[in-house]
Amino acid sequence: EIRYTFFESLHAAGKGQLIVTAHQQEDVIETTLFRIFRGSGLKGLQGIPARTEKLIRPLLHSTRAAILAYAQTNNVPFRHDASNDKTTYTRNFIRHEMLPLLESRFPEFGHRMTANITRWQEAYLLYEERVAFYKKKLMQWRGMDVYIPLRKLEQLPARGTLLYECLHPYGFSADQAQEALRLMEQQSGAQMESATHRLIRHR
Repeated sequence: EIRYTFFESLHAAGKGQLIVTAHQQEDVIETTLFRIFRGSGLKGLQGIPARTEKLIRPLLHSTRAAILAYAQTNNVPFRHDASNDKTTYTRNFIRHEMLPLLESRFPEFGHRMTANITRWQEAYLLYEERVAFYKKKLMQWRGMDVYIPLRKLEQLPARGTLLYECLHPYGFSADQAQEALRLMEQQSGAQMESATHRLIRHR
């Protein structure tokens, strides 16, 4: 966070048109595994985006070993952050403890994981398109309130996932979305809250 805040301050001061970072293939795999373990859902399977509005990551296709070899061969100066060696941090534990074990058992792990992430990124695009289609059918705005007709929801496939996608923008977690499914069976007036919104089982 400190690093990106610093980059943003430089960008805001007109010190460059884009922020460029050297994230590479292993970073993408580490990030994806980290998110899987934390239960981030389908969106977390996409790894690290190659580009956002102000930031690009042109080295995501390269391995750490290839970048290091290039730097050494071409005398490119770089700085090693000693905190990256401390396995007390979860990301470093994945990097230094887990990945070597996985690669010793599955030598093609890095290549296959990278290919999987690419497929998940493409699958998520299709997922988002379909979710947007169903949300448009489900969600009804009336003034400050949003209504989700239960009879319509009950007729749709994967209703738990659809309800989560409807509720998530209003601060409700995946666990709360599952609890909301149980609200459907309760009497009118049953409710739960996120940090910003209230969900009410209405008649």
